[in-house]
Amino acid sequence: QIHPSKFQTMSSSFSTSPESLASSPGSTLLRVPTDNGSNKIRSLRWGILGCGRVSHDFCLAVHSAFGIRDASAPADDKTAPPVIVACASASSASSASSFASRHSIPRSYGSYSALLADPDVDVVYVGTVHRTRLRDATAVISAGKHLVLEKPFALNYEDAVAIVAKAREAGGFCMEGMW
Repeated sequence: QIHPSKFQTMSSSFSTSPESLASSPGSTLLRVPTDNGSNKIRSLRWGILGCGRVSHDFCLAVHSAFGIRDASAPADDKTAPPVIVACASASSASSASSFASRHSIPRSYGSYSALLADPDVDVVYVGTVHRTRLRDATAVISAGKHLVLEKPFALNYEDAVAIVAKAREAGGFCMEGMW
């Protein structure tokens, strides 16, 4: 569980008000850090780790579902959709830059560590190759970010247990990307 003094409630759905979600049975809420410690709810800010085909498909799905949002929109706009603010590629900065341009993402990085150090990223979608899932998930969690891992979640049961344990220990959210 995330400590309430550090994080504020953030709805994972933008079609329903956060207030009604909080009161509905079985509701799913995600907590994200606020910039100024206020009680305002703001849109999720996504980072994309890996600039391959599956990350491309994820960006298309987000843009299709919510539209492309201007990253300079007010952070406390409760009606605004999630925004993809950054992406990173392990292969090259130019690959990340090309991906960012194709998907209207304002920032790109040539390394995963640079993306994970970005204070404007709340949750990271990991669309990297399967064999690096444990390493990438551990890096995201260690950076204090929430995590969505593209399927498969892990290579094996032991890796999955380790990822979940690390996320719980850090007080973060993690899930398999079954979008």
